[in-house]
Amino acid sequence: MNNARSLESRRMLQRPPPSSNDNGALPPYTLPCIFVISIILAFASPSSDGEKEGEEPFPSSYKPLHDFLGWVYFLAWSLSFYPQLLLNVSRRTTVGLSSDYALYNLLGFTFYSIYTLSLAYNQPIRDCYRANNGGHSPAVSTQDVFFAAHALAFSALGLAQIVHYDGMVGAAARQPISRTCFIVSSCLCSFATFYLALILMTGGGVEKPEQPEKASYRYFDYFDYIYALSYCKVFITLIKYVPQFLSNRRRRSTTGWNVWNVILDITGGAFSVTQLLADCASLGDWTGLKSDLSKFFLGAFSIMFDVAFLFQHYVLYGYREEADSDLDSSGQPNRRHSSSDPSSFLKYTNLPQGDSGGTLA
Repeated sequence: MNNARSLESRRMLQRPPPSSNDNGALPPYTLPCIFVISIILAFASPSSDGEKEGEEPFPSSYKPLHDFLGWVYFLAWSLSFYPQLLLNVSRRTTVGLSSDYALYNLLGFTFYSIYTLSLAYNQPIRDCYRANNGGHSPAVSTQDVFFAAHALAFSALGLAQIVHYDGMVGAAARQPISRTCFIVSSCLCSFATFYLALILMTGGGVEKPEQPEKASYRYFDYFDYIYALSYCKVFITLIKYVPQFLSNRRRRSTTGWNVWNVILDITGGAFSVTQLLADCASLGDWTGLKSDLSKFFLGAFSIMFDVAFLFQHYVLYGYREEADSDLDSSGQPNRRHSSSDPSSFLKYTNLPQGDSGGTLA
């Protein structure tokens, strides 16, 4: 009798405890729905990318694939913001989500939005791009524009949740940013502001082909400025995931970091890079890859870190999910209820506390 009870207790203890991340989980059919909706949008809404007057359009046979890839990455990346926001609301805390990551995200998407919107809608900048790239148009799609605006808005909302629930400034703040994040963010903002000030002081503007006299301002014009911002975005994308990765590693848990954010992010990154490469191949113009390096690296770096996050969540720390009560004010596992102690699983399995010795023997 005791042996049977011990075996049943072992089986129960081997189950991972319910993760608080489930509060922000999406239905399992989310990805199939994204693909179906993208197919419908690809054929229902004709693409206007690259069809402005005097610009080279995509081949008609390629447009449906272009739109499909674009809508998949747009929907996946856009939806990736929602699980984390919903998880924060349900837990009424953002502990487990790195405040450094959230701040980098907002700063990066601010730069990316300026870059993308300028290449998409600022005609002098588009003319300058074509003059410098053999008449080819910027490889910026409608989905790029929608995603940039959406990402900026929801990155701001995510940072606002940290401020609202836990605070980022002051002695009582549970989610203060690190000194490194403060220094890096301040340097990037100062660079962007100083560069813009130089443009205004020198009377610089977009270097138009018919105005060669403006060539003297080629280092201080808006065309180079937006590319400088895009390089800042690439740099932010390279470093922004590091604080979250280290936070998970330090806590030995992914509690507070929603895994659906990662699943959708890696999907969006894969289809974003695929669309950019397919666009260049369809036009026979690989300068489009060089002109939109920010989009390429945004997707490539996202994929690289998302693989690491999935490994953390499903392999390294799958059995170490702490409940909200197991995190202290700094987001560290509470020593009294650390999930590294096997007995801490008892509260999830509804086993009597007195059985801890027998079940682990």
